[in-house]
Amino acid sequence: MHVAPARRLHPAPQHHGANRRSARPRVDRQGALLGVVADGVPDLVAHGGVDVLRFGQMLRMSSRRNGPDRPVFLPAGFASSTDARLVGEVLDTVGAAAAVALDETRYLVPALTWQIAAEVVGDCATTDYRPENMRVLLLPAYALDAVWVCHSALVQAADSCGDGAHLASLLSDYLDGVHNTDLRSLIDALERVLAVLSLDLPAVRTLVSHLALNPGPSTDAQAALADVLAAWRRAGVAC
Repeated sequence: MHVAPARRLHPAPQHHGANRRSARPRVDRQGALLGVVADGVPDLVAHGGVDVLRFGQMLRMSSRRNGPDRPVFLPAGFASSTDARLVGEVLDTVGAAAAVALDETRYLVPALTWQIAAEVVGDCATTDYRPENMRVLLLPAYALDAVWVCHSALVQAADSCGDGAHLASLLSDYLDGVHNTDLRSLIDALERVLAVLSLDLPAVRTLVSHLALNPGPSTDAQAALADVLAAWRRAGVAC
């Protein structure tokens, strides 16, 4: 198994103004979505819906905001890279529009939040689709926060809640005309990306430690890799 060098995001900004005015949406598809991503909350999304905002807040608390960057394994499959590429481009487009408008209320969260999320999601894509091309991303807690906040903004827009109507109108035309898709499909793709970015199993730490200290074959490393792949598949991530 080949692991590419870790990619480190830019330093945390002083403030990216996460706006949390949105309603509390529920995700009722893929009951296993993110069900194993954080130590201590494995049963939160068992087989029913999940309160996405509450779950995101729990993940942010579990990520130890002031701790070191967390290593995240990234799948190399075509489907997962397609998801990341699509979502990253759309988030970047919204961020650019929000920056020009200088009015975060029309885009639900500040431009910088969209831009941070776009960068981290875009980094999940690859053009080398070999299964052994597993990569490691060093993910700061603030970057994962930004992706979750943008997710809740997109859900609010899709549900036409409050101030989300302008964003929904912008994205509906853009997604249909440029990407031949819709907002709900975009949210599905983002949730698959979040399943990867939020994965915090002990197996991930075992695998990172093994690769850093002893990159040769190991029974423990193979078992850890199997656990990571199984978690991705349960969340609907192609790998």
